[in-house]
Amino acid sequence: MIELLNVTMRKIRLLVLSTFYWMMLNGQTTKTDRPNILWIVSEDNTTLLGCYGDKTATTPTIDNLAKQGILFTNAFCTAPVCAPSRSTLITGMYPTTMGTENMRSTY
Repeated sequence: MIELLNVTMRKIRLLVLSTFYWMMLNGQTTKTDRPNILWIVSEDNTTLLGCYGDKTATTPTIDNLAKQGILFTNAFCTAPVCAPSRSTLITGMYPTTMGTENMRSTY
């Protein structure tokens, strides 16, 4: 059952990537049609930022970005440490799938 699911997921990924590349090669979008997205990822910090209500933290630039953009109030991660979570952000795959969940630990 798991092997069938893995094969199905690979086929779906291949279909999505193929469609994306086909659209890019055929010029379906122009430069003006693309959204203007800036994604900033900050690692190993908590909600100790002014935009999350911390009175001690002085983070005016981050606070301004949060006011103008999207401020996430619920966050979930695939692992409690940075490297496995980072590998998930980069690849879109769970750390257990890639073998990065133990952060090079034998435990």
